[in-house]
Amino acid sequence: MSNSTEVINVKITYDSNISDDRETKRIVLNSFLREYPLLQNDNSMINLSRQDLGELCSTINIPPKLVLREAVLDGIIIGFMAKLTYFKRFFTNCTIRSSSGNMERKTRVYLHKIHRLAPVFSYRRSVANLKPLYRLFSRENFFPSVSTQLAIVIYITDKLDKSFPKKIMQKNIRYICSCSAYAFHNAKNRLGIDRLINKKE
Repeated sequence: MSNSTEVINVKITYDSNISDDRETKRIVLNSFLREYPLLQNDNSMINLSRQDLGELCSTINIPPKLVLREAVLDGIIIGFMAKLTYFKRFFTNCTIRSSSGNMERKTRVYLHKIHRLAPVFSYRRSVANLKPLYRLFSRENFFPSVSTQLAIVIYITDKLDKSFPKKIMQKNIRYICSCSAYAFHNAKNRLGIDRLINKKE
């Protein structure tokens, strides 16, 4: 990856074989979140240079026809980064009481919000995975925070998805879900998530 800190100032034009903007977004973000960490070494959000974006486009077979214009927030990656910033701010400031209502339903609502932001995992499968995960929580009498639940269920869903051999970077899953590395690995190890995944594979 280029060491340049020049922020992307481009808009992507799409391959004519990709007819749906949502599908294009899914394809681009799938490659992006599997290849690039969202955080740099100093824990600041990554800035992609034109060279980085060109390399990303080449790996996903979308010709990097970059039109140099004023900065645009509706470009897929720039738009994603901007929306992620707002989502994390909302998620951080939103208090979810674990004692009120149906926590599984609340987690599912946030899962849907994340999927709309980053449609890089199967929402249907993640909802299906949430049910046995909650049974596991009950059996172990251990209920992680909602952010950790979200990170765990996305991790499980992606690990079991055979259509993408290269998995979403764990650090990206954690960052999107506002889940610390400690909370994620503590819950994953305590619940034996990798062992359970290996049994299903």
